[in-house]
Amino acid sequence: MNTRIIFLMLFCAMIALGGRALAHGVTGAMRIDNAVLAEIRYDDGEPFSYSEVKVYGPGEEKTEYQNGRTDAKGVFAFVPDRKGTWRLVATDGMSHGKELAIDITDAALMKKSDAWDSARRQKLFSGLFLIWAVVATSLYVGARRKKKGEA
Repeated sequence: MNTRIIFLMLFCAMIALGGRALAHGVTGAMRIDNAVLAEIRYDDGEPFSYSEVKVYGPGEEKTEYQNGRTDAKGVFAFVPDRKGTWRLVATDGMSHGKELAIDITDAALMKKSDAWDSARRQKLFSGLFLIWAVVATSLYVGARRKKKGEA
């Protein structure tokens, strides 16, 4: 009798926890950093490595904007070209998958162009500083020579 009760309890526990124990859950997050970076992992922390990814632009349900695979760390990147809600669908080919969405605003698109503009600005200021340094040094050396010539 005790064996049957223990077996029944084990069977019920297996049914209750079995689905969670046998299958991986999948988590994911996206952030914007000159591109949208999606990091996808199984719920145990293991990366969703080399999994198929499809990206859909705003208002596009069936037309892929981009597709590819995550890297070894479960990361995938894409560069959106317009504002709106972008969807990313990742699958590992073994019935695990994750769909993520991110809303791209004008500010997010501006961030990309600001990075480019700041690099150009930095080069411009560096060039102007170099010209100023050469001119200032030439004037200083000329003034010193002139002063030595008078003495």
